[in-house]
Amino acid sequence: MTIETFLSDWESKSTQSDSNSYIRNHENLEVSIYQSARDDSTIRLSSIRSTKPKNKEASKFLKWITKQADKHQVKITSCITPFGWKRETDLDKDKLKAWFTKNGFVIREKYPEDWGYEMIRNPK
Repeated sequence: MTIETFLSDWESKSTQSDSNSYIRNHENLEVSIYQSARDDSTIRLSSIRSTKPKNKEASKFLKWITKQADKHQVKITSCITPFGWKRETDLDKDKLKAWFTKNGFVIREKYPEDWGYEMIRNPK
């Protein structure tokens, strides 16, 4: 299995966003995933945004994508920091870190000024 088959599987499960070429839609989520520029066996999970917050779709998605990464032997990296209009009241960086950790990610780097974390998940 390869990163190309991983990305092909992802594209078959999602649709291209009309408003942003970097975003694909899956269920009630807007997700940005691309091949890492650093390494040809790594994908970058750039963002997950729910269009219907608190419906657990993001948790289901993160479980699905980690299973796919294991299947295809692909590493996943992500910048763990809140974004969006309600970032102060929704998940903070430490809750996001706990959510990603629960899904097999580990901290690769803590960003300066308590901004967030760079995390990685190796395939199992």
